[in-house]
Amino acid sequence: MRHSAILSCTIMAVVTLALLGGCTKVSVTTMPSTQVQKFPPMDPGIVGILRSEPTRPHLRLGEIEIEPHVKQSSAELEQQLQEAAGALGADAAVIVADPANLLGGTTATSWWGRGVAPVHGEDIVAVAIRYLQ
Repeated sequence: MRHSAILSCTIMAVVTLALLGGCTKVSVTTMPSTQVQKFPPMDPGIVGILRSEPTRPHLRLGEIEIEPHVKQSSAELEQQLQEAAGALGADAAVIVADPANLLGGTTATSWWGRGVAPVHGEDIVAVAIRYLQ
């Protein structure tokens, strides 16, 4: 009887830790554009974060959506954007949706021109871009 009680407590502890661990993860989704060529990954440390429309000529490589499940620092969220944009070969990520203002501002949605589903909750959306020359 005592052995089964210990086993039950252990299982409950593992399940609780798994659930808590799942709640701290942040969902990052990338939607690469099918209309541009693929580029090799960039070092996330050099990927810029823009809060306004880029003035230099560029290609839009795709969109990045972050769904934070916990309050994270803006530095952590920016790092996740840089990693996702870098994986697409981007020079920068332009923040176009930040409903909870977690990253301090966005660019005009007219530049973005998103034709996909609307942003919900605190989702942060950025467009990964690569500069032309």
